[in-house]
Parts: sequence; C-alpha cells; structure tokens
Amino acid sequence: MTGTAGDVRMASVMVVVGTRPEAIKLAPVVKALRGTGLAVRICLSGQHPDLAGAALADFGLAADRLLSACRPGQSLAELGTRALSQLAAAMTRDRPRVVVVQGDTTTALAAALAARAGGRLVAHVEAGLRTFDIAAPFPEELNRVAIARVANLHFAPTPGARANLIAEGVAPRDIEVTGNTIVDAVFWLGMRKAAPQRARAPYILVTAHRREDRERRFAALASALRRLVSSHEIGVRFVVHPGVEPELLQQIAAIARVELLAPMSHAAFIAELAGARLAVTDSGGIQEEASVLGVPTLVVRAATERPEVLADGAVQLVGEDALRIERAAAAILADPAPHAKRYAAASAIGDGKASVRIARRVARALMCCRDQSSLAGADCSCT
Repeated sequence: MTGTAGDVRMASVMVVVGTRPEAIKLAPVVKALRGTGLAVRICLSGQHPDLAGAALADFGLAADRLLSACRPGQSLAELGTRALSQLAAAMTRDRPRVVVVQGDTTTALAAALAARAGGRLVAHVEAGLRTFDIAAPFPEELNRVAIARVANLHFAPTPGARANLIAEGVAPRDIEVTGNTIVDAVFWLGMRKAAPQRARAPYILVTAHRREDRERRFAALASALRRLVSSHEIGVRFVVHPGVEPELLQQIAAIARVELLAPMSHAAFIAELAGARLAVTDSGGIQEEASVLGVPTLVVRAATERPEVLADGAVQLVGEDALRIERAAAAILADPAPHAKRYAAASAIGDGKASVRIARRVARALMCCRDQSSLAGADCSCT
C-alpha cells in the first residue's frame, strides 16, 4: 500500500443525512472520520429538514450543505427523484471521493445511486439488516437491499447482518462487523451510564409513525392504551411524529391520562425513554436504544430486522393486535423485574466503538484507492 497521511487528509468524504435517525447514527461517524484527519462535509437532503438538523446539533454538528428534496404532500417517488437529482448535483460541486450513507431511507438510496453513478466509493453504515419481506417495512426493506447492490464498503452492525450480506453475494472482504453506531450515540450523550440509577416513572412512552397499516396500528394502540390506563396507575406519553395525520393522533389524544409530546431534541427523547417503565413503538432505532438503556419494549410490528434485541426478552414483538399489546404490557407493568434487561447485554448490538472502526476502514480504503480516477469499480477493500 502506498501513500502518505497527507494523501488521506486531502481525501473528501460526504456524509449524507436525510432523517433524524440517520443524523443520530451518523453523528458519531462524522466525529470519528474527522478524528482521522479526513475532510468531511455533511449534506442534509431535506427529507427531515428541521428534525435532522436539530439532531446533529445535539452532537455539536451542523450541516455544510442543505438541500430541499422534501415538498409537502409529495409521494415517495417524487422524494426519491428530487433527492437523486439534488444529491448528484451536490456531489458534482463538492467532489467527494467517498459518500457515506446510513440505513434504509429514501435519501440513503438516492445518495448511494448518485455516488455510484458519479464514480465514487459508497460506504453503507448499518448494512445487512433484513426482514426478508419487501413490504415490511416499506420502502425500507427495498431500499436497504438495493443499497447493498451498489455499495463498496458494507458496515454490518452484527454477525447476523454480515451473514445476510454474504448470502446475497457480497464479498466477505467488503464487509466489516462494527457494532451499531446507535450505541456510540447513546454513550456520547452519557445516558447509558445514568440509566440504571434512574427510577422508572409511572408512564408508558409510545411512538408510532410507520406508513404500512398506519390506520390499523393506531386503532389497535388506542384500544390497548385505553384499557391499560383504566386498569393500571399509569400514564402515557405519546411522542408525535410530524408525518402522522391529525385524525389518527386524535384517537390517542382522546384517551384519559395521555399526554402528546411535541418532537424534541434527541437528548431529551433519550431521557424520556430512559425514565419510562415501558416503551411501545414501531420504530427500528428505538428498539436498539431501548435495548441499550434496558427499557422493556413492545414492538408493534409483525417482524423486526434487529433480531439481536429480542434475544433476552426485554424487547418483544407483539404485532398489531390490541388484545395482544394490552396483555404483554400488563404483564410487564405487573411484574417488571423479569423483563428488566441486563445492561451488559447491550454488547449484542455494539460496544460504543463502531464509529472508530468505520472511520479507520474508510481512511484505509481511500489510501488504497488514492490513485483511482473512478472509485466505483475499483478494488478498494484493502483487507
């Protein structure tokens, strides 16, 4: 391998962020990349124009470039088209040699396609998660499978995710098991250390925003929560997602002892989650955060792409049946001790050093490929 440290520092990296979860999981990666001396620019696509920027601010970061891919009422196809066009133009202007994307959003797919078409190296953080059902969740499962086809570097959070990629034909040398950067983010905020000392307050923290079967999910949640608050001394704090229709939120707001919480900073949300007696969610990232913090959690989905968080029973899949949700929640509220997670078990999804591993591999790949005019077809694995 040839080259100098100066060659690496001059390499340009673009980290593309669309949604708040992407911002949270990529913020530690940006810090680690900059820690290696790489020149890093953060590009916000505008998919979550306010929430993503606010999440970055929690980590002391700000966007270098802000696009406007989102328009009120637009379809996923329109969002993808706008994001692809604007990201391609941004990459032409900024000339990054590597583009880092995270997860499975429309922004992540658009950025991966734009980067590969422009002859740039694509690094995929949180690669290899699968439900093996293209409709659950949609479009996320489709997006992450497609990103795997164009990425050069695949940063799998767990051995299971690595196995999924290999089964799809990704070369093992192009995959690195890093742990999940959500653990890095929770560690950075200092919340995991404090979580065991926090008294669990008498409330259930609830989030729901997924597109698929949204009306059915909200009806089931409303029915289950209504019975839970009538039979237990418990309140509900429901964190509002800006994309959810007001009429669906009204079903929740009409329940006694329910408080609707406006979108908040990530640090504030993690504090709410850490103090909850129980969490109920359809989110992917919150499954991981709850696992790290040791908060018993019910996932109102039929499947999860994060099977590691189910291993010790602290996180449970309960589907979208109101009676099943109610019974599972009632069991935890009646006797929380057996469901309390052992905090050391967070190592199943990471040890807080994922971002450092990612940054080192990206720097190594850039060093290997420094003389390539086009990286997309180059052998930049440097194993």
